[in-house]
Amino acid sequence: MFDSLSIPDLVNDIRSLSAECVALKRVLRVPWIRPMGAEQRLHARLSRRLTELFILRAWLRGKLHVTSRPRGFGGDTWDPRAHALGVAERVAKDLSAGHAAAVREAS
Repeated sequence: MFDSLSIPDLVNDIRSLSAECVALKRVLRVPWIRPMGAEQRLHARLSRRLTELFILRAWLRGKLHVTSRPRGFGGDTWDPRAHALGVAERVAKDLSAGHAAAVREAS
């Protein structure tokens, strides 16, 4: 599953999302003169996606990005390796599908 994944593309995705999160956080840190709910929701989505990409990158390196139980986790037991594997597989599948679609569009 992870063999077809492009590490440089993953790193580029991480870099671009990180830059976008930083820019958005700059906007959210100043005094608000208008409703900022949309920006807050976007920042939360970007941060969540970035965490998923970090989990995948760590998994590919044989490490764990998230080692403690996530907030709101329902259940008594939580296995960090199983969690990381599940997220990594899902994100790798999404990235592979997105790459395949980008190749089709370029053709």
